[in-house]
Amino acid sequence: MTINREFRPWAYLAGVALAYRAIVTMVWAWLPRYNPITQWLLDTYAGPNSDLFYVLIHIHDFVVNVLLALPFAYLIIRIRPDRKWLYAVAVVLAMFVWDYRVVLFERRDFFDFVFGSGRTLAGFVQYVLYLPVSIFCVSVFMSRKNRKLPTV
Repeated sequence: MTINREFRPWAYLAGVALAYRAIVTMVWAWLPRYNPITQWLLDTYAGPNSDLFYVLIHIHDFVVNVLLALPFAYLIIRIRPDRKWLYAVAVVLAMFVWDYRVVLFERRDFFDFVFGSGRTLAGFVQYVLYLPVSIFCVSVFMSRKNRKLPTV
């Protein structure tokens, strides 16, 4: 009985993580092609001086990924609120290892890949922050919602 109780939250977390990964993959397979913001950024800022374009794309991608992660952050908090940060680290670490497995395990030049350009490092930092930022936002919203308003 104890094993089932300890295993169940991790099984829920695995289901949430797989659903999160599937949704993010499907959305990003479609979004760059049909998103008018991406097209506008390409038409307006991509060119010889593309630094501003990359900054704006990173901001856009960060906002989209945080919005995509919000429902999954809520589900992670609902599994066990006291372990939400442990669960966030587990999901982010598992997704990071899976997404960058070729660079991590096969190419053997991970640090050259990461530090070769500032954009790759910025992408890695953003990648590990999407879900924790979403969990923080949901936690703040839930704590404000549960707090009673003072009576006048």
